Amino acid sequence: KLELTPPALLWGHVLCMLIGWGCLLPAGVLWARNLRKSERKACGSPIWFQGHWILQSVGWLFQLIGFIFILALKGPVFSSPHEILGLCVVIVGSLQPVNAQLRRLSCVGHPAPGKEKGTGRLLWEVLHKGSGYAAVIGGAINIVLGIFYARNIGFVGALITIAIVVATLSLGSMLIFTIFTELGHCFKKNEEKTVTDVEDPQHSCTAS
Repeated sequence: KLELTPPALLWGHVLCMLIGWGCLLPAGVLWARNLRKSERKACGSPIWFQGHWILQSVGWLFQLIGFIFILALKGPVFSSPHEILGLCVVIVGSLQPVNAQLRRLSCVGHPAPGKEKGTGRLLWEVLHKGSGYAAVIGGAINIVLGIFYARNIGFVGALITIAIVVATLSLGSMLIFTIFTELGHCFKKNEEKTVTDVEDPQHSCTAS
């Protein structure tokens, strides 16, 4: 089997995508997901927002640079599953800062204290969170596809080893963290519901 030496642009593409989709972007999603209710602040803003914004901004830049590297190497050719999924992920991910700015619209902004979220706000949250989750999951899957794709083409050596190690450690640890935190969220919701039912049994009987 023909063994190929990875060119510099491919190294740049792989490393940037590992940093972006393999580390920073999913970490930014987990940061916002798990610190959303924290009252701590940094630079005058909620810490969940500051951390989310920094991680997503830097990750967004890395994934865009990685995409430019691969375009410079092989041109706008997207035929394999890795290339097609990668294009979709980069498009959705690159548009996230744009749809994030929609929150500044009056019909989308945070509701006044004591009021419920309006339709515009709810639709925006579905758009922003839904596309963000989809992009991060697609990006993680595409990193794995990319490793197999590069090996099938014939690339060998340190590039493949580094990609496997980083993907395994980063994505693997975040997957385990996500499983435990989501289980924790479920248990906490069940405990809160149980406490509510105990404190107000009449309401519980009426609801049933």
